[in-house]
Amino acid sequence: MKFFRRVLGLSLIVLGLVACPRQPEHSTATPTPVVPAETPEPSPTPITTTTPVPAPTALPEMFVPRRSYDTSRLFNGLKIYSHLQSLPGGIAPVERTLDESFSVDISLKVKVPSAMATVEDFTVANPNILKALPMLGDLLVSSRVSPYYHGLYALKVKSLQQDLRNLNEILSRHNFYDCGTVLELTNPNTKRRALLLQADMDVVADGSDSDRFLEVDGTSMHYQPFTSYRWPKLTKTPSQFLAGREASISAAQTELQNPGVAAERARTLRNSIATNKLEAADLQTFSFLISKADPFIVLPGFMLRDKSLPFNPRIGDYAAVIYGSKIYPAIFGDVGPSVKVGEASLRLATALNVKSNAANRPTNNLDVSYLIFPQTADATPAPPDYEKWRTRCVDLLAELGATNIPVEHWENILPPMPTPTPSPTPSPDPAVAIPTPKALETPSPTP
Repeated sequence: MKFFRRVLGLSLIVLGLVACPRQPEHSTATPTPVVPAETPEPSPTPITTTTPVPAPTALPEMFVPRRSYDTSRLFNGLKIYSHLQSLPGGIAPVERTLDESFSVDISLKVKVPSAMATVEDFTVANPNILKALPMLGDLLVSSRVSPYYHGLYALKVKSLQQDLRNLNEILSRHNFYDCGTVLELTNPNTKRRALLLQADMDVVADGSDSDRFLEVDGTSMHYQPFTSYRWPKLTKTPSQFLAGREASISAAQTELQNPGVAAERARTLRNSIATNKLEAADLQTFSFLISKADPFIVLPGFMLRDKSLPFNPRIGDYAAVIYGSKIYPAIFGDVGPSVKVGEASLRLATALNVKSNAANRPTNNLDVSYLIFPQTADATPAPPDYEKWRTRCVDLLAELGATNIPVEHWENILPPMPTPTPSPTPSPDPAVAIPTPKALETPSPTP
């Protein structure tokens, strides 16, 4: 036991000698002064501003019913004067069962415009109209406002009433006031009749013709590959819109075979099949006007209903579009909504304004005059012949009294139709003898 204590003591002494180095007893070197490290200045303490917490709005001890008024303007130009009236009522379980507890009283005030009928009226819309139609003043003396004008605004007002009743989107201010007049003009000497319609111009992008132009932009939400003016196809080139109709028919027929299809869904599918079959048949049979290439105008459908009227227009009637002092020949090529006038093809729109497209009208003002010559359509519809259209319009304007006035020319901007490649003639087989025809044989009669 003493031995272990001695070993432990010696170990502690050795460790002490190693861990503690000896200091020199007499050092002659000057000691290096120790420079104290610089103490960094303390960063300034940011001053925080305490935002006072707003006091909560005191809740009312009792809600007092009241009336409030507000004014705003909708995107379609409609000025809204709103009037909210809250009234004291009974308990909620009872009030929620009563129609008069939660109701809306809608009152729309709209002014129906008077028809333009004098030269002064037309020069307000187009100061240069007498340069294009110098005989206009003489024609206005015996003109009358057409029933089409009154019928148009009667339909517009009826549309507003129906849409208000159902809380649907109503006509915009622009589309309500899109027509300044519809006048019936007659030359007393030649008896030539014409409808003079003053309006703005919106762009219609419809139409397709695989015979003349293979690719048409059909991405517009309201695009249709058809126009009311049509003629039999001249080639077997299929329409680019035919495959989509055929695919829709096939998909609907496949879904109809499902035994679990609901009755309402089945009715919708059958209607879709019928519609697509009719449209596919039209695309296989007819060609149509092309908005980008052909100058045509659109009239509301109600104007075609009564064919007994002397100024009743028909599809294919010739027309002249006046903008500024220029006159553009066109035809009545398509039918539009009965509550809207002032529509034309993109070809006409870009002639008025090169920036026009399907979403950008050439003019917002009622400064476009449309002269429609009723019942002048050709007996047989045919592909557009722009020079023929121009010549016909020049003659009709002369019959109306506008002689020796310049009328614009249209250039054909479509590529020429491809010439069909003739089938190769087979070379004769020398092994087969070709019979010599009889010289005096009497030919068969031509059927």
